[in-house]
Amino acid sequence: MSNAASLASFVSIPMILMAGFVYDLLGRKWTIIGLFGISAMATILFPLVGPSVAGFNVVRIMFQVCYVPLLCNPFVNDYVRVQSRGQATGIQNMGMTLGNLFSVAVLFSITKVWENQYLVFGLLAAL
Repeated sequence: MSNAASLASFVSIPMILMAGFVYDLLGRKWTIIGLFGISAMATILFPLVGPSVAGFNVVRIMFQVCYVPLLCNPFVNDYVRVQSRGQATGIQNMGMTLGNLFSVAVLFSITKVWENQYLVFGLLAAL
């Protein structure tokens, strides 16, 4: 594991514990909007700070800290019946996995010729 990934994982552990409090304090809607906005900004910043190891580590930690509460969202508990929560969680995890596979396999292979792919995907995520 790289230095940036290990630092980001270490910093994101408290975010796993605090994710529920963040959703309760700020509300579901504004937490999701803010986290997606910061994640989009981090995506745009990755190639800009890439030559600097310290800058890359800071942006990687910022992205990880915003990504973890998105994974720990309370929507299944809020909107799904008790009898169907296991199935809903499985569908949610399958969607995240398929989204990751799609982004890696399809989108990045299509954008190999694009020079500013991180900027494009950051702007798309901000929309």
